[in-house]
Amino acid sequence: MQTPAQVKLVDTVAKHVLESVKGKARLLNMGAGRSTVLESLIAKYGCDFTSDRLDVDDCSADHPNVGECFVCSAEHMKPLKSDVYDLIYSNYVLEHIENLDAAAQEIHRILKPGGLCVCSIPNPKAPEFAIARHTPLWFHRLIRGGSGWHTHYAYTSVKALGERFSRAGMEPVEISFYPCVEQYFERFILLRWLGALYDCLVRIFHIKGMMGNICLVTKKSAT
Repeated sequence: MQTPAQVKLVDTVAKHVLESVKGKARLLNMGAGRSTVLESLIAKYGCDFTSDRLDVDDCSADHPNVGECFVCSAEHMKPLKSDVYDLIYSNYVLEHIENLDAAAQEIHRILKPGGLCVCSIPNPKAPEFAIARHTPLWFHRLIRGGSGWHTHYAYTSVKALGERFSRAGMEPVEISFYPCVEQYFERFILLRWLGALYDCLVRIFHIKGMMGNICLVTKKSAT
């Protein structure tokens, strides 16, 4: 099931490729893992693109839109050339990066002037993630059905994360907030219902600080 921020991520990537990129777009899926869901969703928009992939483990995949695959961290993307990508995207990755300043500088380096970085991220101030920071990894894996990775939450707020990108030359251009507790508990019927009620109330009263699902869009200067 897609989170609202992931839907926004895919829509933003596709619109940028269709409206702002001349010719075949070159994208980078940062923290790609082995899934090709994002590439497939972007392709459904009719975009003409090649998406390279990067992760700390093998992220190779058989997909018509997948290009090169790099095994390295976001903080040290030395195998990737400078000024080559029209857009970089990542889905729930930045909270796992320990040195965000180094990652932001690398993102700025490999993006073309005017290029975008589109990321879905958790809001560390939202109650569910404030609690998650103090729960063990095995509990996260139980809730998620087996998957889960160590998190660093190297940013204290979405605003602070935007400021880190700004220092690296990446200006925030759009920040979208969504409640998403229901999907976090989708494997547990009662908790899912309670999560749906929580999400509904947060949405009605538009309490951004309690919205845990974020899509952050930053842009490298065109000059």
